Amino acid sequence: MENVKRAKKDSDLEPEIDYKNDINFLTRFACLFEGVNLACDKAEQLGINPDKNLNWVKPLAFQKYIQEREKDMKYHIQNWVVKK
Repeated sequence: MENVKRAKKDSDLEPEIDYKNDINFLTRFACLFEGVNLACDKAEQLGINPDKNLNWVKPLAFQKYIQEREKDMKYHIQNWVVKK
C-alpha cells in the first residue's frame, strides 16, 4: 500500500458527469447491472462459484450486452421517470 499514489483531492478522482440528471449514464449502468446479474445467475446454474472463480467475467460480452440492451432500457427508464 505504500507505493500507491493518491490523488491530491477526492474531486480529482471523480469524473465530471452529473449522475443525477444524465439518462445515458443511468441507462448504461442499469444495463451493466442487469448483465452482471444474469451472468452471475448463469454461472451459479453451471456450478461455478462467482465469488471464488472469475472465469465467468467476460468484459466484451458485457459491452455487447450493454450495446444491445441500451435503447430498450433507455425507453423503460424514461417511461419510469415520467410516470413518477
